[in-house]
Order: sequence, then structure tokens, then C-alpha cells
Amino acid sequence: LARHAVTSVGEAMALLDTGSKARATCSNNLNADSSRSHSVCTLELVRPTVNGALAGASASSESSTSLWFVDLAGSERNDRTGVGGASKRQGEANAINTSLMTLGTVIAKLSSGDRSSSHIPYRDSKLTHLLSTSLGGNSWTTMVACISPRDNDREESINTLRYASRAAKILTEGGPNEIENMDLVINKHKQELQSLQSMASAAAEEARMKDEELGRLQAMVADLERRASDAAAEAHRASERASAAERRAAEA
Repeated sequence: LARHAVTSVGEAMALLDTGSKARATCSNNLNADSSRSHSVCTLELVRPTVNGALAGASASSESSTSLWFVDLAGSERNDRTGVGGASKRQGEANAINTSLMTLGTVIAKLSSGDRSSSHIPYRDSKLTHLLSTSLGGNSWTTMVACISPRDNDREESINTLRYASRAAKILTEGGPNEIENMDLVINKHKQELQSLQSMASAAAEEARMKDEELGRLQAMVADLERRASDAAAEAHRASERASAAERRAAEA
């Protein structure tokens, strides 16, 4: 897989043409230019959006969509194509048929309408893994089935129509994909972190001031207790002196 940035329709079409020319083909008993692999081209479009801001302001999010162009190689019967043995073409035909069989399994499960009770084997092949969002995600999908009017191709045509019929039963619903601007998200989190750090510093300072006030109050209580103790001792001594004076007066 290769990823390229394009800025115009012409550049996108040039890449499509390059990919089409690079696709491997060969001739067999049924087709002079038989595809030896599937072809997948994804055109990803991204548009910055500004929510509630003036024109020219930094984009707060992005709207994105992906256009998938998929050309599936047809299933092959070795007795009709003339490709057999342990040749490279035989291996390619087996790989094509295996991936199409997996795709058929995925389509059958998706078209049953009950996705929650059964596992959808998207990861059983690279093809179905790539097409998972197109088949069962946030998307609209159109399938074009190619059949032959020849009587000799009746079985292949019927199988292709059955394949397409099952695919037509898959229900998908497309909607906008909003992607937040990561720079703004990071700045937002930084501001929240700074605010929390300021709140933590203020709370620590308040706790320190409260600790100091508590220390002063404890010192005042200790001083009052000391003064009360001194006053009680002085009162006791005064009482003893008064008692002694009374005894001397009585003796006189």
C-alpha cells in the first residue's frame, strides 16, 4: 500500500491511472486481460471547519470523508481458465478465490441483519479488513456486478448476481465525520492543566495560612493556660498567707 498527497482532481486521476497500469494481468482461456489481484484506491478528503468563530480563525475541527474505489478480480475455475498445476498463476487464482470467499462470508453475515449475535470476520483477509468501514461502517456503498450474456457463462453470472443480491441487503447509513483539531485539543488540555495547577497552588497556600493561624491559636491557648495556672498558684499562696495571719491573730 502507498499513500500520496494530492491537491487537485488531475493529480488524483493521474494516481488512479498509475495504479491501474501497475495492476498485474495475464491472458487465459476466458479473458485476454485477466486481473491477477484486487485493486483498492482510497481518496481521503479533509476540510477544516470553524465552529462559531470568525472567518480566518483557526479551524476547531475537520470534516473528513473517504471515497473507496474497489475493483475485485473475478473468481476463477481452473478447468475453464486453463490455469492449473503449481504455477504462479494457480497461486494467484487460489488467493483471489479465497479472499472472495471471505468477502462472501462477511456479506452474508452483514446481510442477515443481526450483527450483535454473530462475529463479522473482517480480519480473516486483507481485503475484508480494508473494506470493513465500507461494508458495515459509516458509509454509503454501491456495488456494480459484471456478468456475461453468453450461455456458457450462465453459472458464473448466476453466482455473481447472488453475490450482489446479498450485498444489496446490507444496510449502511452515512453521516459526517468530525475530527477535532489536535493542536487546539492539546492547547485546551494544557490550559486545563495550568488551571488545575493554579488551583492546587492556591489550595496549598490556603492550607499553609491555615496551619500558621492554627499555630498562633495554639500558642495563645497555651499562654492563657499558663497564665491561668500562675493565677491559681498565686491565689493559693494568698490563701495560705491569709490563713497564717488569722492564726497569728488568734494566738495574740
